[in-house]
Amino acid sequence: MQNPLRVVLTGGPCAGKSKALPEITEWLKTQGRHPVVIPEAATLVFGAAGRPDYSNKPRLIDFQKTIIMVQKQMEELFLNTLCLPNSVLIADRGLLDNKTFVYPEDWQHLLQVLNLNENQIGLSRYDAVIHLVTAADGAPAHYKLEGFRNETPEKAIRQDKRLRAVYAGHPIHKIIDNSTNFEGKMLRLKAAFTKILNRFPLEPVPTIEF
Repeated sequence: MQNPLRVVLTGGPCAGKSKALPEITEWLKTQGRHPVVIPEAATLVFGAAGRPDYSNKPRLIDFQKTIIMVQKQMEELFLNTLCLPNSVLIADRGLLDNKTFVYPEDWQHLLQVLNLNENQIGLSRYDAVIHLVTAADGAPAHYKLEGFRNETPEKAIRQDKRLRAVYAGHPIHKIIDNSTNFEGKMLRLKAAFTKILNRFPLEPVPTIEF
């Protein structure tokens, strides 16, 4: 087992990640865990420089390269400096998410220039992947364009399916759909976390006497 437990929380646009994360982090504390959340790198990069011009391919690749580098460095920094015994490191999107936003040949180029191995940054980097399905697929009345989100419902569904596909080979890959209301979705998210936590039980923490 890796210590800390590393979990990707991913999903298509308007899937509920931002709303779910505060509740999940508080809930994890009640389970004896120390949650550490890695913010979404794309949001940080877009907040700093805006969205790229999608007709300018070199600029788009530079943005994607920056997102990957920022995300990778945050993950490693948080892992090495902020985690305690029994921590759960939650990545708001994993490194492999980035594969879904570029053409296959551009993804291979990015792996090469950044000296990355797809398996090492995806299937073997994280202990579990939890995917929240976009509201566009199953709850279209709740799909909203907010912040940097500009995808049509149809595009959101295509993106969601690509995200599911890139993590399909992960041994612990949980899909949380929109078959219930959002409260029910949260309950199923916690149930998915519970199953993952049960596979990685709490480790004894040494008692320090003063």
